[in-house]
Amino acid sequence: MAKEKRYYWVRLEKDFFKDPVIKKFKKMKHGCDMIVFYEEFILDSLDTGGIIVFEGVEDTLEAELALKYDTEPEIVSAALSVLKKAGRIEEDEDGDLDHHIPERFFGSITDAAIRKRKSRENKGKPVTECDVVTDSHNRSLYIDIDIDKEKDNNDYLKRMSEASELLAYLNQQIAGKPFDAEYQLKAIAKQLTKNTPEEIRKVFSYCARNWKNDPEHMDYLNPNGICSSRFSQSLSEAEAEEQQKAKELESCY
Repeated sequence: MAKEKRYYWVRLEKDFFKDPVIKKFKKMKHGCDMIVFYEEFILDSLDTGGIIVFEGVEDTLEAELALKYDTEPEIVSAALSVLKKAGRIEEDEDGDLDHHIPERFFGSITDAAIRKRKSRENKGKPVTECDVVTDSHNRSLYIDIDIDKEKDNNDYLKRMSEASELLAYLNQQIAGKPFDAEYQLKAIAKQLTKNTPEEIRKVFSYCARNWKNDPEHMDYLNPNGICSSRFSQSLSEAEAEEQQKAKELESCY
């Protein structure tokens, strides 16, 4: 039996061009080309779980993406630099890119769902949410039915509750404009599959203290920036700082 065809879609908000990342692109040299690259990048990652794989066709990721999207390596390099600083993408140890965008912007629909929707419309019946099955972006897109099963799982619900508490804690530590919960909760929830809430809280405190006024790190002071490939290093630094303070306290007695 032939595999059913699935159509993917991406939704742009009406203030897409007011997005700080897009506005940054527009002010840069070749900014329009960077925006086109970013849009192609988004579309290309819809059916791959938000992952763009470095296949090694070219010597560098930038050169490979430039070849893939018919643009120049320097345009790709400049665009990726902005996206990484904004926490929109993360490069893993294999050179692959993980794309982070709120789940409300992504979705998919099967041929069967389209036929069912048309059938309902022809019969004058309202189209229900069950007719259109969408995918969710949990720093990766998973098949919709798998997401439904996970949401029914107590572990998932507990993890999302803990992520919400940790997000509130980070907002309190930074004392700035609160982060968008829908966009950032997923990053924290994913990190909770690797680290305890106590470890994440420790890293959030460390980063809030040390990154807020550091030009090199301040752009990464958000859940997506912290809960990335640099998390392990930040945790080690936080624990080392904690141990040093404990030694200093002991020396006072």
